Amino acid sequence: DHLATWLSSSFAAPGMTGMAVDIIQLEKGWEKMKEGIDKFTQIMENDFDNSFPLVLHSELYATCYAMCTQKAPHNCADDLYKKYGTMYEEQLQKSALPAIKAKKGEAMLQEFAKRWKNHKLLVRQMWKLFVYLDRFYIKRVSALPLKAVGVQKFEQVVFNAVKEEVRAGVLGLIEKEREGEEVNRELLKSVVKVF
Repeated sequence: DHLATWLSSSFAAPGMTGMAVDIIQLEKGWEKMKEGIDKFTQIMENDFDNSFPLVLHSELYATCYAMCTQKAPHNCADDLYKKYGTMYEEQLQKSALPAIKAKKGEAMLQEFAKRWKNHKLLVRQMWKLFVYLDRFYIKRVSALPLKAVGVQKFEQVVFNAVKEEVRAGVLGLIEKEREGEEVNRELLKSVVKVF
């Protein structure tokens, strides 16, 4: 089986190859997960000009599953959950927030709407990779579901940092419309939905 062979060869500790179960250390497993996350983020930043490779999706799902089902003390579910949230913080700080802050007025609102839409896609894609955490770990420890973590991170990192500028931009568009100017109502709707 290709996936089992890949898992064995990718994560085997020295001298452990060929054993029934190989331990995936947190650092090595997260490095693999981060490669996939970065790949999807790159695809998203390039307006989805490529698709996310299905083979990579399968490998990442299998990695997460394996890391979450290892026997103690090697089980990485708690650490993966923490890294899942941190991953959003880093990604939003690195790309979304600077891109929004670099623009003003309606262009800023368009960037905000685009980044929110892309973030929701990222959350959905990451949920598919980390779904094992959502189905078993989160229920066991009563933690915030993965999709809610993604939304919460957008609110904490992006929304709270630009909400005054966004509010002013929305009010500016409403004022223009009241004065008889044509405004992008779809943009207004998409931005107001975030509030």
